[in-house]
Amino acid sequence: MLNWALAHASPNAVSKYHTLGTQMLFAQDKDSLNGGSWIIDPLHYEEDKKANTITLTSKVVVTNHSELVPIFKDMHYCKLLSPFRAMEWIYIDSLYAKDSLASASKAYLFLQ
Repeated sequence: MLNWALAHASPNAVSKYHTLGTQMLFAQDKDSLNGGSWIIDPLHYEEDKKANTITLTSKVVVTNHSELVPIFKDMHYCKLLSPFRAMEWIYIDSLYAKDSLASASKAYLFLQ
């Protein structure tokens, strides 16, 4: 979804994301214990402020053909990053660390 969002965002937003934004990375999916724990396990975000990155890890459940309940046989459940959330990351959230009022110097704010 991030690649799709980068392809559909404005050139200015993409440029600003690449120069100032916290870069979004994706880790290998992690297995949940079962479907019940998968439901309550959110996408996991881990920020590395030194590297200016955030890494997403999804929880997954993959069932096989021997599953007792027929509707759960051969299914793959995973948490996804929505297109809206990817766009929001590019345009807004990735810029908080280096391009927001919170990250601005006090002298800069005083001169405004």
